Amino acid sequence: MLDIKIYGHSRSEKIGIIISNFPKGFTINIKELQKFVDRRKSQDNIWSTPRKEQDKIELVSGASMINDVEFETNGDILEFSITNSDIKSDNLTEKEKPYLCRPSHADFVSYKKYGQIFPGGGPFSGRMMASYAILGGIASQILYKNGITIAAYITQIGKVKAKTYYDNTSFVDAGISNLHNKFNNKNFAFNDDLFRILDKNDREELISEIKNAAEKKDSVGGKIECVAYGVPQGLGGPIYNSFEGRLSYHLFAIPAVKAYECGIGTNFANSNASKVNDQFCKINDEVSTITNYNGGIVGGLTNGEPIVFSVSIKPVPSIGIEQDFYNIKTEKIEKFAIKGRNDACIVPRAVVLVESALAITILENMIDAKLI
Repeated sequence: MLDIKIYGHSRSEKIGIIISNFPKGFTINIKELQKFVDRRKSQDNIWSTPRKEQDKIELVSGASMINDVEFETNGDILEFSITNSDIKSDNLTEKEKPYLCRPSHADFVSYKKYGQIFPGGGPFSGRMMASYAILGGIASQILYKNGITIAAYITQIGKVKAKTYYDNTSFVDAGISNLHNKFNNKNFAFNDDLFRILDKNDREELISEIKNAAEKKDSVGGKIECVAYGVPQGLGGPIYNSFEGRLSYHLFAIPAVKAYECGIGTNFANSNASKVNDQFCKINDEVSTITNYNGGIVGGLTNGEPIVFSVSIKPVPSIGIEQDFYNIKTEKIEKFAIKGRNDACIVPRAVVLVESALAITILENMIDAKLI
């Protein structure tokens, strides 16, 4: 597996990522990589923080530019950095109340472990995910060249639900649904939309849920679903080497992720096996399954069907509503409302990170299996 280290923090001069054990000979388009990473950064929209970072990728080591837009890995330790260009703090919990621990942030537990409250969340901040997206973008390019396409999209904001992979249950031609065919298309795309959903008719109601939270100085969570087509059979292993286990390792590196479900997930709990077993069929002499309730993973191994999973994203804890904070200096509870640059909903910006987690997991397993 890759040895991955993310360094820096929310208010440091730079953040970055160091990847050891990365093979040589992979050619990456840096313009496409920058475009991938930019999907995570704050834009001028209703859901994002006003903090504006350029997130320009800087190659430090482990690769050489072979022309104006491409670099090739050389087998050395791969490192990239990003300069934090907008690190000012207008958050009163940092300026006037530096001893306050924010509810549902890592402030209190990090104080207990490290003896300090890190400005802006420090290494626990979602800001660190800009570096994470660099590796995700590299992995996605390599996988795409090897016939693997990954797409994540929003399926829920607050109480409003949008279309999912499993909403199309009318399987035809021995198990290939219309939606399944859509993902089989290597040209599948979302027209570069930063608010990615399967059905554009769901957009207005989902956006309205974010606006309602923002107007109340609140924030809202949601769900993201991710699908990968073209993944080979046999990636992963039993018990501690399961594909799901490694995927969860990368998913829970994303600070806002609080739950993850493979296939139909918790719906297995209220089902009979006769209704949710993925029975076998043959398509053009190839063994397949009529349904894909397990989301392309059984026994910890990929089975060649599309990988399907979803994650639950918690609301951004920093809100402008008065709440109970803990003061580590006075050891008392204080009422306080945060005034700062915070997201009303982090879900749209997290979509590319969920794609990254799956791309990294697949790439690692394919490298270990010597399939790439």
